[in-house]
Amino acid sequence: MNKILLTDIDDAAVVWSKHFRKHFRETHGHKASAYAASETTAFGHIPIPELEKYIVDFNQSEHFENLKPKADACKILPKLKSEGWTIIGITACGRDQKTAELRWNNLNKMFGEGTFSDVRFINWYECKSEHLKDFNNCPFVDDNIKHAETAQKMGHQAMIIHRSYRKMFKHPTIPVVSDWNEIYEKITK
Repeated sequence: MNKILLTDIDDAAVVWSKHFRKHFRETHGHKASAYAASETTAFGHIPIPELEKYIVDFNQSEHFENLKPKADACKILPKLKSEGWTIIGITACGRDQKTAELRWNNLNKMFGEGTFSDVRFINWYECKSEHLKDFNNCPFVDDNIKHAETAQKMGHQAMIIHRSYRKMFKHPTIPVVSDWNEIYEKITK
């Protein structure tokens, strides 16, 4: 059996939003709305093209290279790799070379060299279907509901990883998982 796990990275495997919001507040003086589900709602007073520029700047900075892993992801992803899983990231952090290099450096530093076999890059707001179509019926983890719905429509075993801004959230057809320990239990049973 070919065991392939597809996963988002930002706010699924590493802590992105918290660090972006802190950096944005410290460098630009803008404070995010508490418990906002996305950067567009957190910074609703900033036009999207301007906000996207700030996100690109952050994703090309040393802060992006040093994002901390989600504690449970830091344990479970290397464990899955050691059990023969191929782990492929599909991330909406940008397609440029510098962002890709920083992303790879961060993943190798935080999860161990080779834990991620591949990372597919898209720009912020792009659909992940471009990369999801390359795989069949794989577990897929994301904190973004739209990406999880797309994966499910394409035949993948989508899961939405719980985040604090979605208190008591339930999806009618996609399981909402609390953490990577629960993901491990679902995909290895």
